Amino acid sequence: MPGGRRHERAARKRGIGALIGWVIAGFVVAVVCAGVYVGMLALDARDQLQASAGELARVQSSLTASDADHALTTAKDAASSVSASTHRAQSDTHNAVWRAAELLPLLGGNLVAMREASDVAVDASDHAVAPLATLAGHLTPADFTPKGARVDTPVIGSAAGTLSLVSAALGRASSDADAIKASGAIGPVRDAVVTLRTQLHTASEEADAAHRAAKLLPDMLGARGPRDYLLLFQNNAETRSTGGIPGALAVVHVDNGQITLTRQASAAEFGGAADATSILPKSTVALYGDLPGRYMQDVTLPPQFALSGQLARTLWQQATGQQVDGVISVDPIALSYLLKATGPVRVPTGETLTAQNAVKVLLSDSYAKYPVAQQDAFFAGAATSVFRAVTGGSASPSTMLSALARAAGEGRILVWSAHQNEQSSIAETSLAGNLPTSDDGSPRFGVYLNDATGAKMDYYLRATVAVGRAVCRADGKATLAVAVTLTNTAPKDAATSLPAYVTGGGVFGVAPGNVATQIAVYAPQRAAWLGTTVGGENVTAKAAVDGGRAVSRYTMQLAPGESKTVRFDFLADAVGTQTSASGVDRSSGSSSAAMAVVPRELAGNGVDLGVFSGRNDASSAKGISAFVTPLVQGISQKGLSVDCNAAIP
Repeated sequence: MPGGRRHERAARKRGIGALIGWVIAGFVVAVVCAGVYVGMLALDARDQLQASAGELARVQSSLTASDADHALTTAKDAASSVSASTHRAQSDTHNAVWRAAELLPLLGGNLVAMREASDVAVDASDHAVAPLATLAGHLTPADFTPKGARVDTPVIGSAAGTLSLVSAALGRASSDADAIKASGAIGPVRDAVVTLRTQLHTASEEADAAHRAAKLLPDMLGARGPRDYLLLFQNNAETRSTGGIPGALAVVHVDNGQITLTRQASAAEFGGAADATSILPKSTVALYGDLPGRYMQDVTLPPQFALSGQLARTLWQQATGQQVDGVISVDPIALSYLLKATGPVRVPTGETLTAQNAVKVLLSDSYAKYPVAQQDAFFAGAATSVFRAVTGGSASPSTMLSALARAAGEGRILVWSAHQNEQSSIAETSLAGNLPTSDDGSPRFGVYLNDATGAKMDYYLRATVAVGRAVCRADGKATLAVAVTLTNTAPKDAATSLPAYVTGGGVFGVAPGNVATQIAVYAPQRAAWLGTTVGGENVTAKAAVDGGRAVSRYTMQLAPGESKTVRFDFLADAVGTQTSASGVDRSSGSSSAAMAVVPRELAGNGVDLGVFSGRNDASSAKGISAFVTPLVQGISQKGLSVDCNAAIP
């Protein structure tokens, strides 16, 4: 019996052990199966999201199709596919097994990110893509561009409501995508989230621009009554903060979408008889004097185009008696972009302007070919010819809109409206020509150049701007630095080979062939100027506060072939912080050992500065960057290494 009981107990133990073994094995199999299942769901979700991206491209292309019926059918079909794919991806990632797997270490964060990404995609599909598809066949790029010097304002206005919904939905989806925590995810998941963010940022910006255009254009083009606009043709051969001297002027009359060029003039005709100095803020006068309020050629000395627009409107009204509804600025580089859409344009004097030669012909060749007395007639003829080509209707609509977007992004097209409700909307776009605004972790400088030669030598001016930051102080406040390198590329014999009208002939104290430039650096909000150096040595520079920003200005003169770098240092988040400032211009009322402090009432809301990202793009959403006066040639930007041993304390 004892032996039988021992065998019974042993058998029972073996049975329990086997049961435990089977339970463990079953659990492992279940986990493996669940893992395989989740993996299959993840792959399917990925495939569905990728498929939706491809269908979204079809929706976008349908909006530019010329065949209205085909465009509408294609858009609706593609939108339906986008909806099906995104909803299937959402269903995959909201599965009960998936949600349970989100609790697992290491893997869980990746699954959460994918689920949140699918939710964002569904939101964008349901509330942006589907409404957008209804516009296909009804609204195309051609509706935003003139035909026979007329824009169909009712068609544009009718899309404003839908575009408002689309813009709001994409803005919300873009914000939600930014909130997805993917920094610790595996590469494929992280990359997918980054791609989603990029696509939504781009789509959100484009939808916002389309909505603003549909909302603003009808009224601005005279849908509710005639309008008149003053056009400033900024000449980059003689730089001003927002591009160049407004040498040629024109008035455009619009009435219910019909566009007419009614008058042309030269800024030189106005002299200094008019007076708009009462508009100038004291901070502007401290930096630029009262010239912007007296001479049309100098209204763009300050970098805020809203101020330039008001000054130009007032000077024009005093000189002509005509009150315009707004001011629009364009430069020859922007015209060259538009010529890609219109094709070559022949001007009355016989020249043919193309996208390739327009800048050289307008800003260089014309001065060598025509006496001063004939130059105004040449520019007027060129402006009329380009205006007719742009408004005639023969240009490629998509190429035209791309050209306008590029020019606006580079600050080469600027708009100010005298109607406050319109200006409020414009002020939130690159068309406004505002001082750069810093985002969280992304401080932005404004680097503005003004000609001090008194001539047209800036056709040969080249610029490189480097920006960087470092924490060099015990209080943890960052030192921000901007290095501006200018180069005079004029020929060695410029003094004799170029016309005196181009070199200035030494009239303003600058040797013929040399280029003199005033460089004004506007710091991010809440920053204070520390000092300005050339070759590591302190130099005298004007210190000021303008538009709530600390500003340092330095004048540089270069001989042909010469290049020189000046560096401006600022202290971030310096409200109420005392900083020793070297080389303060005594004309500003400060001694060389004065304190450069941003007053609290002018400091703005401030930013939380992040680490320099190494990006060179001035429009980058991350890192430190700068907007620079648009020159004849593009601006080169790069990172700057800030050495704390050499930094100004």
